[in-house]
Amino acid sequence: MITQEAIRDSIRRYKESGLSVREFCSNEGIGRSTFYYRLKKHREKDQAKKTSFALLKKPLRTGSMKPLRNMEFTVPPTIPGRKS
Repeated sequence: MITQEAIRDSIRRYKESGLSVREFCSNEGIGRSTFYYRLKKHREKDQAKKTSFALLKKPLRTGSMKPLRNMEFTVPPTIPGRKS
């Protein structure tokens, strides 16, 4: 099985090569469908790293219509600029 690092390296080499996908894949000895699959998965993982959101947990209301208090915010560790 190929590692993520090897996939990133392959994509980098493709971009730097100036070759068409067909030529690059022929030189690398991989099928175009394999290349496009790896490219898609790489982009999905890259996009997931860039996407960030805050999950809000809202306490359930019990009884009356009192204002909600004690909201809990969960901040994922992938938010840029966040100090751990």
